[in-house]
Amino acid sequence: MGRPSELTPEVQEAVCRAVRAGNFPSAAAQAAGVGKRTFFTWMRKGKASPDGPYGQFRREVQKAERQ
Repeated sequence: MGRPSELTPEVQEAVCRAVRAGNFPSAAAQAAGVGKRTFFTWMRKGKASPDGPYGQFRREVQKAERQ
């Protein structure tokens, strides 16, 4: 399965759903079709720009980890 070229609400939800099910975030991203390197890039971008779409992605992944 190829990785999505961009972060979409569907990809974000798939990753968060897999994290809530008990998967490690990077494994959840891979299951959603997002490469490991891409996942960590998105998380890094989210930290650098918390108000943008990657910031929202990062927050949602962290929230899913806590659930």
